Amino acid sequence: MTVNQSSFTYFQSTEREAAQMLDQLREITGVQDEEVLSRALMDSRAAGGSYDVARAVALLVEGCQTADQPAEPVAPRAAQPAPKQRPAERRVRFSSADASDTDLRRAIELSLQDRASGSGGSGSASGSVAAASAGITREEEDIAKVLEASIADQNAGTKRKRGSPWLDPHNPNERIRDGDWPVGLKNVGNTCWFSAVVQSLFHLPAFRGLVLRYRPVKRERPSAQEERTGQFMLELRRLFALLVASEKRYVDPSAAVDLLKKVLDGGGTDSQQDISEFTHKLLEWLEEAFKYAETEEEAGRGDSRSRNPMISLFYGQYKTEGVRDGVSYAQPETFGQFPLSVVPGRDLHEALEASMTPGAGAQQWFTVLPPVLLLELSRFHFDQALARTEKIHDRLTFPSEMYMDRYLEINKNMVTVKRAEIATLRQKLRQLRKRLDQYLSFGASAPRLPLGQLLRHTLQYARGDPAGDEPAPDVEMENATAVTR
Repeated sequence: MTVNQSSFTYFQSTEREAAQMLDQLREITGVQDEEVLSRALMDSRAAGGSYDVARAVALLVEGCQTADQPAEPVAPRAAQPAPKQRPAERRVRFSSADASDTDLRRAIELSLQDRASGSGGSGSASGSVAAASAGITREEEDIAKVLEASIADQNAGTKRKRGSPWLDPHNPNERIRDGDWPVGLKNVGNTCWFSAVVQSLFHLPAFRGLVLRYRPVKRERPSAQEERTGQFMLELRRLFALLVASEKRYVDPSAAVDLLKKVLDGGGTDSQQDISEFTHKLLEWLEEAFKYAETEEEAGRGDSRSRNPMISLFYGQYKTEGVRDGVSYAQPETFGQFPLSVVPGRDLHEALEASMTPGAGAQQWFTVLPPVLLLELSRFHFDQALARTEKIHDRLTFPSEMYMDRYLEINKNMVTVKRAEIATLRQKLRQLRKRLDQYLSFGASAPRLPLGQLLRHTLQYARGDPAGDEPAPDVEMENATAVTR
């Protein structure tokens, strides 16, 4: 069933709902001042006692507050007092450019309107309250439950085929956002590459804020690339607004995906994309979008690349040092995604160590690490024996917290000494492993036996007791691959 609602969702003035609305306003607008948020929420209060979230967003974006609504106190948190009246000189003021950002308000309003298509009843007490506020009767709620049970029986044992489009559930209860759980992205056909990257970037607060505050600059004669990039950024901004404020469990990213596919594969709709290629292309578009968003006055102040927020957030620098033909060299490089070769049986630190020492006496050191470090994993290597490229399927483990000081150029001298010590210890360990292998497989011809077992049999024979105790089981040598690296 479909429930029709107005363009904006109004909430009842309970403390819990007020707290949720304040969190939404903080997430959407980036304003952290609790008093400013509460004041905007009060000014958005309608005559009936409910609050207009879209209007509160508009007030915060425009940086002005109206006085035609009754200024009744709102308790944003149960343990906090009601906010005080703010003097005029303390009100938050945005720049004139931000005040005219109607596109941002439109994106937020679209996200709020999207709630109507995902509303439905629930069997729980909280779900019943939500259904009542959405205009759903108890009878409609019971019908939804019957439909849910019928659909479950009909589809029992069935499974969606690979590559087939994902269909919206018939039961409206399954479309409603579950509390504060994040909103997902609908798979519109081989788009897991898009969902994985976009949702990961969305949960970076700095990146999310940049996208939501993106403002395109209108030019008289924009290029085709500039128009395409601007359209994608507007769709991405709208998508992020929906991920913040939608009350559906998922949103449809078809518009943004279609724009990307036209560039990545010439307009194809069914091909699966490489996630590394997509990430590289996405960063390139984001960099271009914020470059195009500069005004002529800003562009004339100097190097626009150094002011680009995407460069500051995702791009770093490293230096390759080595000796070529007897001459030392040091070559600086800028990177957005650092290439990382996956080596069998190693974790992230060991893979980084292998990538930072590519061979031929060369070493790489990070000179500037970005706030967000993107690692591009390469799971392919060339097998010399088979003369072909093979994929490495070994698991690569990631620590929850990682220190990067050992890869910085500033620590080069100390780390070089430590690496030499580790190399010496590993060489000794390999020698000990080799000797242990000889002891565990002793003899010049088959069958080879552990030396300890041979000595025990020899001692029993010398004592005249060849039929003594049964020999102890052979000692299993641990996998030596972990120490030969």
